[in-house]
Amino acid sequence: MAASQLRNIVSNRKNYYGVFAATFISGESKQICRENGIGFIDLAGNCLFKFDNVYLS
Repeated sequence: MAASQLRNIVSNRKNYYGVFAATFISGESKQICRENGIGFIDLAGNCLFKFDNVYLS
């Protein structure tokens, strides 16, 4: 649900990229973020930023 809300917020804004941040992001949550084109970062060092010519994992 949060992923779809974040996707809807950024889809209405030019040059925005949604990023979900949490203490820990589970494998299932990471997959949901990937499927919705949302970046993520957590305190365990897991991250994904993928937009334009940027890919950081």
